[in-house]
Amino acid sequence: MEAGIVPILSLILGYEGETESSINNTIHLLLKLYRIEKPIVAYFHICSIVPGTRLYDKNVDSLLKDGAEEIIGELKYGDIGIPFTEIQMLRKYPKLFSTFYHLPSNVEFKVLGTISRLATIVLPVFRFTLSIIEKLCGNILLLFQEYNQQFECNVGENEIVRDFSIIIMERFGYDVRVKNMLIFEHVLYRLGSACENESICIELDLDILKLKAMIKSEEISDIDIEKHKYKLVLQNKTIHLFSASELGTIKKVQR
Repeated sequence: MEAGIVPILSLILGYEGETESSINNTIHLLLKLYRIEKPIVAYFHICSIVPGTRLYDKNVDSLLKDGAEEIIGELKYGDIGIPFTEIQMLRKYPKLFSTFYHLPSNVEFKVLGTISRLATIVLPVFRFTLSIIEKLCGNILLLFQEYNQQFECNVGENEIVRDFSIIIMERFGYDVRVKNMLIFEHVLYRLGSACENESICIELDLDILKLKAMIKSEEISDIDIEKHKYKLVLQNKTIHLFSASELGTIKKVQR
């Protein structure tokens, strides 16, 4: 990362022996990497069971095909649905297409799909908010489980960020640190896709930079409640943070 090379991580969900705890451990590692605030990308993929492989031979009697029709319905060439003749072929020869197969899991298959769709977006956007929640309960997976129950995954990025923030606020908005960091990170996200020189002013209940430093040091504790005003400005693809008490000071915030 220091050399300007962007690491791209490819992670597998739904592998044999996987548990809720192991998924949370993976999320913990990713949040730790995202808190470094260097460019990094992580993708989740669901383990595909290919006929003829060791995994297939070992689990052939317990393989599941839940959601096969749903998978077919979501297949596209770009933004265009696949031809009906190809859909017929998929239905007639499912063993030729490994996406139809997955292993029995302690985690609901649709939840794995939710993680696969959302994690690349929401983990970097809410890296510090989720780090506080992780400290509170140690279980980030539950947010994906609740998202799966309340919202659709097949929507745009802005909608995913909005809906995931609703889940966080409903579940952990009682904590002043979570509430204020969530607001701050959501504003950063909105401003990151705004026009040049656009600005947003916010008032928070605490010193957000102090809280952020606490999270990065992994020493999350109580923090003084005191109103702080901030102005965030997008300039040259970088978000600059101005505090009301230090109008002459510019602090760069990663976009």
